[in-house]
Amino acid sequence: MASITYCLVHGAWHGAWCWEELVPELRARGCAVVVPDLRCDDPGAGLELYAGTVIAAVEEAGAPWRDVVVVGHSFGGVTLPVVGAARPVRRLVYLAALVPWPGRPMTERFAAEEDIFTPGWGVGIVKDELGRSLWVDPAVAAERLYNRCTPRQASEAFARLRPQGQTAAHDRPAVRTLTGVPRASIVCRDDRCINPEWSRRVALEELGVGPIELDADHSPFLSRPADLAETLLALEQE
Repeated sequence: MASITYCLVHGAWHGAWCWEELVPELRARGCAVVVPDLRCDDPGAGLELYAGTVIAAVEEAGAPWRDVVVVGHSFGGVTLPVVGAARPVRRLVYLAALVPWPGRPMTERFAAEEDIFTPGWGVGIVKDELGRSLWVDPAVAAERLYNRCTPRQASEAFARLRPQGQTAAHDRPAVRTLTGVPRASIVCRDDRCINPEWSRRVALEELGVGPIELDADHSPFLSRPADLAETLLALEQE
């Protein structure tokens, strides 16, 4: 098997820091890892900037695109099609991730489908003076994002969360199709953010792949890093 580089794209409110426990697991298995830090707290940052940040990080690392697996967690899934359309990636992996409709902003999907998120989602999230969303209650964040993590992990993660700008969710990407780009979907069974049933349906009907099940919460890079690493590698050994 060719040497694989994993480019790990974090979701809303997070940063490159969230992969700190997964990175050594992948490197111990002989893989290279790139962890771009998106400017999610910049209210004007959109999808093109997000995708450009990912592309620049990979190219700075010197990794051949044919060996790059781009993993998008949660809102990171919205950036995946833009990267996949711009570069010949080895695979796109949607990890407990949102999947946008081709050529349409994610906000349209939010408005049209009520089952994307688990019931009660949104409690504990407010908007600041710049229109960015942010978590204000550590207990609610722990329950929704880190319910399989240790209390220490949940507390430390909450302390590092940032406000999330809304521009990327409203952007209409030029991507129309990703025909021919290998894809995968990892569904976390105990996800209390993205509805696992929605993820399973979208994997089958839109991504054209059978969902891979992981017994984890919304943040398996913290709660199950070794298992997540094995799951990612297993995809490339098929």
